[in-house]
Amino acid sequence: GAVEARLMPIEESGPASSEALPVKAFVAYYRGDPARAIALSQRALAQLPENDSFFSGLARMALAVAYHITGDSESSQRFMQEAGQAGAMQGNAMITVNAVCYRADLLRREGKLHQAQSLFQQALDLATNPGGGRLPIASRALIGLGEIARERNDLEAATRYVHEGSELS
Repeated sequence: GAVEARLMPIEESGPASSEALPVKAFVAYYRGDPARAIALSQRALAQLPENDSFFSGLARMALAVAYHITGDSESSQRFMQEAGQAGAMQGNAMITVNAVCYRADLLRREGKLHQAQSLFQQALDLATNPGGGRLPIASRALIGLGEIARERNDLEAATRYVHEGSELS
C-alpha cells in the first residue's frame, strides 16, 4: 500500500513513469498478479532508454520472478541472466549478485548442486568491495552455499556459511 501510494502521483508518461514501472511490476508480483507484473515489466523495457541498465535490470528481474511463478522457468532463467548482465554493465553489485543467486537457487532446487555452488561462489566473488571485504549482499550467496553444504550433510561448513551470511545481513 505505501509503495503504491508513492507511485500514484507519477505521470503516466516520461522518464519517471518508465522508471516507476519496474517497481510497480514488483508490487504486482508480490500481490500475486504475475500477468500484470509481466505486462508492466515489458512496458518498462519498451520505454526505457537502451543505456538505462539499472531500471532495465530491475524490469528484467521482475519479469524473471513473474515468469517463475507462472511455471515458465526457461524465460525466468533467461531474464534473470539478462538482469545480471545489466547490473554488471552498470557495476551494480546488488542487481548482479541477486540475479546470480536467484539462478543458483533455482539450480539448487533442481538438485544441480555443483552448478548452483559454482554460481553462488561467482556471486560471492562479485560481492566484494575494492579492498576485498564482503558487501552485505554477499549474505545471499553465503546462505546459499550454506544450504548446499547442509544438503551434502557438511553441517560444520553449513553453520559457518550461514553464520557469516547472517552477520553480513
